[in-house]
Amino acid sequence: MRDSKGISMISLIVTVICTILLAAMAIGTGSRYIRESRSKDRATFVSVMSNAVAKRHADTVLNSLAYPYLGYYINDSVIFEKIFVPKVSEPIKYENGIWYVLDTATARGLGVKEPEKYIETIDISYPELVKVALVDYATGNVYLIDAYASEMSGLDSVISGPVIGHDHRYVDELNYPNCTEPLKCADCGFILKESLGHKYDADQHPEPASGDEENAHYNRQCIVCGMQGGYEPHDFEYVHLIKNDLWYHKSYCVICEYEKKYGIETEERCTEVIKLSESESERSKNHIRFCRVCGYSVSEGHDIGYRRISESMHEKYCLNELCGHTITREYHVDANNDSKCDLCNSEIVSYSYPQLGIVEMVNANPISEEQKYMAKYGDNISLKIVADKAIRKETLEVIIAGQKVPQDALVTSDNKTWNITFYLNPNVAIPNGNIAFRITCESLSGVELPAPITSPSDGKRVVFDGTAPMIQYIQKVDRVDEKE
Repeated sequence: MRDSKGISMISLIVTVICTILLAAMAIGTGSRYIRESRSKDRATFVSVMSNAVAKRHADTVLNSLAYPYLGYYINDSVIFEKIFVPKVSEPIKYENGIWYVLDTATARGLGVKEPEKYIETIDISYPELVKVALVDYATGNVYLIDAYASEMSGLDSVISGPVIGHDHRYVDELNYPNCTEPLKCADCGFILKESLGHKYDADQHPEPASGDEENAHYNRQCIVCGMQGGYEPHDFEYVHLIKNDLWYHKSYCVICEYEKKYGIETEERCTEVIKLSESESERSKNHIRFCRVCGYSVSEGHDIGYRRISESMHEKYCLNELCGHTITREYHVDANNDSKCDLCNSEIVSYSYPQLGIVEMVNANPISEEQKYMAKYGDNISLKIVADKAIRKETLEVIIAGQKVPQDALVTSDNKTWNITFYLNPNVAIPNGNIAFRITCESLSGVELPAPITSPSDGKRVVFDGTAPMIQYIQKVDRVDEKE
């Protein structure tokens, strides 16, 4: 018996819960239906009022009593911007003579039926919010808004009367608005349509700028009006050309491919200069020819020429006028015995005594380039002598730093070129300064030099410094043995 009662109670509870859930679902469905119905009815009302406003605008004539605009006229743009613009969710613009506020009474005057379902009557003495319609007679737009009666107090209470304002006069409506200019009234400046703004082709290739092609290009051009934008300077690169063995170059922008103009031409003669290689061996064989403007360069062999520098010698040099590098100095050569140099074509005078064209002295074992022309006790001095004709060895006397060089130190293979090494003996006093030398000799025929040779042919002398370093200060330190 107890079990039967328990089952009955459970069934009752389940039944009650289901009933409550079904009732809630029915209420929710009904509420949604009511909301959707009201929204549809509201939209219908707005549409009906919009048609009525648009019809009144189409039927009326400015400054005429026939079919006047009805409502509370908004005659101040400041009030419009401050009070009404914030109440509308889309952008609206003030125009004189077309914006009105309608309540129940004025809506009936336009022929709208049962407006009291959606808007209310404006009563200046009533302080609460009321629902009214903000309308634009020119476009027929209608906006249902909430407003206080106090906000209506600044408006003209025009229920009937002539429509005010003027007919806008738009000039050249076919071409306006354009990319930068709006369509506006030529009399009052009211903007009917805003400017359109430029439109650009996303695939626009940079082109030289009109009127400034030489210096810049642009990467945007409006496909409507052709206005150019996105200017930037050219990025030029050079192309090297050779015409009739002459160097030219032309330049073009790597971005827009504009070719630079040089006057009326697109090509320009290169500004050629010559420089020598850093390598001594290369410098004697080649020079580098390059354009100072476009940077093109090429290594060229010297155009060899010879020119007389003395009665016994000439120099070998590059004939290119931009180079002119002196390669070496040489004695005249007369292989055909016509008394003219076979290379420089200068007259050769017969001499009976030897001509010492090259006399050079250096440190034989320098530790650096700077040390080639410096020496001290214990160093070896190297002296090179080159003559135009053979020298008899026993007549060659060389004195360095006041000391005679032994005969066995005079080394030669042809009696014309001599290589002499001399040791600076620490036991012999040598004055500080330029190391002096003196050379005398005779030719194989026994004719001696007219005067001793005491100066190097290259003008470079070796400086001797025999001063020993001096200790100016010694600090005594006592020794302290460490204890274990």
